[in-house]
Amino acid sequence: MKYFKLSTTALLISSILVAGSANAEIHNEDGVISGSGIIDAGGVYNIIGTVGENNTISVANNGSVTVNHNGGSPMVYGFGELEEGDFLLTSGSVVVGNSGKIDLGSGSTVNTAYGDLIEGVYPSRPDIALDQDYAFVFGVGVVEVGGSSDAYLAKAGNITADNLTVNISHQRADKFVVGIHGDKATATLDFTGLTTVNTTALAEKGKAFGIYAKMGTQVIAEDLNLTSKGREYAVGIASESEQENARSLVVYNNAVVNSVADEYADGINTTGGDIEALGDTQVTVTANQTGGVTSGIWVSDGQYGIDVDSHFTAKGKTSLVLNAGADGTILHGAESMGSSELTTNDLTIEMDSQGHQQTEGTGLFATKEDAQAPGRVVINGKLNIDATDTTRNGTWHYIQANKGGDIALKGEIQLGTNYNDPDATAILAENADSRVTTTGQKMQVVGTIEAKDSALIDLNARDSSRFVGGFATSTDAINNLALSGESVWDMTKDSQLTNLTLDASTVNFMHTATQSQRMTRDAATFKTLTVDNDYTGNNGNLVMNTQLGDDSSSTDRLIVNGNTSGTTNVTVLNAGGAGGLTTDGIELITVNGNSAGEFKQSGRIIAGAYDYTLQRGEGQNAANWYLSSALSPEDPIDPVDPIDPIDPVDPVDPVDPQDPADPVVPQNPVIPQKPAEPKEHAVRPEA
Repeated sequence: MKYFKLSTTALLISSILVAGSANAEIHNEDGVISGSGIIDAGGVYNIIGTVGENNTISVANNGSVTVNHNGGSPMVYGFGELEEGDFLLTSGSVVVGNSGKIDLGSGSTVNTAYGDLIEGVYPSRPDIALDQDYAFVFGVGVVEVGGSSDAYLAKAGNITADNLTVNISHQRADKFVVGIHGDKATATLDFTGLTTVNTTALAEKGKAFGIYAKMGTQVIAEDLNLTSKGREYAVGIASESEQENARSLVVYNNAVVNSVADEYADGINTTGGDIEALGDTQVTVTANQTGGVTSGIWVSDGQYGIDVDSHFTAKGKTSLVLNAGADGTILHGAESMGSSELTTNDLTIEMDSQGHQQTEGTGLFATKEDAQAPGRVVINGKLNIDATDTTRNGTWHYIQANKGGDIALKGEIQLGTNYNDPDATAILAENADSRVTTTGQKMQVVGTIEAKDSALIDLNARDSSRFVGGFATSTDAINNLALSGESVWDMTKDSQLTNLTLDASTVNFMHTATQSQRMTRDAATFKTLTVDNDYTGNNGNLVMNTQLGDDSSSTDRLIVNGNTSGTTNVTVLNAGGAGGLTTDGIELITVNGNSAGEFKQSGRIIAGAYDYTLQRGEGQNAANWYLSSALSPEDPIDPVDPIDPIDPVDPVDPVDPQDPADPVVPQNPVIPQKPAEPKEHAVRPEA
């Protein structure tokens, strides 16, 4: 953007244009609209621009217009409103020069396409090229231009629109291409409805910005749909400030952001500025070149050695998708880089190698670097970070704090459950004053949790939380874990903690290839859990493995260098041992401090002919806990339970005898009659 004094000829033309009242009239010079007044709805123009706090350009009946700007640097006349010069050579398509207002109505479209350099000069000013070949161009914006006094710069510039669409592209190399732009402390841009911005800068070193607020500009929008495609760099929303008293601010309700670039692709970037999301945010970023870097959300102090606090705040749900478009890309999710704070409710981060090799990914990152204050991340809602990597050769860090970065997680947490690699880095805190803390919510974590170089990790998990992986602690770092509410840690590798608390929760000493139905494992995979300070059990549980034999048997071990307290149940699984007679016992638990805790055997422990018992050591070993064996007695036959006696039947009361009946008087016998004399049979003589 440049401003110039008019030549004698140009001044004459200007005088004719402004005759009557410059501030109350629309001027249309070959499609270049300037001045003040109402333009027709449905009109098609090349440029719309105004200068002067009393000048307003609006669309009749809140209708829509189309702006088609095909390159070059058109003149926008100032009509005496510029403090220095008489007209602007604009690098924007819809522009407020320092002060004034443009209302684009509802449904307007601004199309800007820079092609080849336009040759030639202005007829009225042969010293001025038609195309200034600006390195910085924009579609819609308010810029500080045409003066330098405090009074002049204090005047306000404003652009408003409803359901606005901005399309801008540049095919020449090394160009900075912006859809919506503000570069002034008293500039405001207000957008209602859905604002759509498509920005393309695919030539060499091309940079594409969707919304770029600088120097105290305020952009207030309802819903945003932003697509930025750049060769070197692409970003959806950028807020930048250099002074505390001129802080840029972008506020929106909902946003969908898609940024694609070869070298650097950001979804949202605030450098000394502020960005606030009142609703939901969806960001997708892709780096298409080896060594390319993505960042879903980047929050940092002012650039070029200027330290200005910066903030990104999301009150709705935020989703970040980071894509590798080539081998060897670097994917970053949400970053707070110093003198900055990134605060969200629910946050989901998905890192996707898209089948490419050697992808490096970090989901959540906080640092101080060279800033005056640490970068801070606060997640008030659910956090879910994961990776998709079909090659299985990427390097993944789900959460990382270094050089004084501070990460506070206050909701449910899910890390790496889809990628499911216990050797991925779930949480890493390194260097003094770096911190990662949680406040007692459910956690589902697959990966290694490491604190080193005086950093702090303090995890408090409950409600059936689950950890799969290990803990590593070194060089004066602090790494605390407290599990409650039937939570489980499946320990897949040797681990070291500062303090450990098991409240109705369990640590399983896991074999890499353990199957649920197996009760033994290979001898080469025994693990040791070291607690540098204190261990507390409140009905805690340890599930350990021992190759049951004599005193020298290989075994999982718990070593507590501080104190123990409370009660812990210990289950011991035989890892292929044949049994043997112990003398002092197999040392399972070592306590180098005050051994006030009680470890109780859970279940029978047998191998071959031997039964093992978990018990305290004796004498100088009384602080430790051992498995001691004895020959197993033959199992006695369980006695048969006696049969319960049958209750006797109650006797029936006897029936009273009846009186005997009177005897029957015998009757005189009947005298038999004399039988009749037999008669002789007659026989015929011939018989």
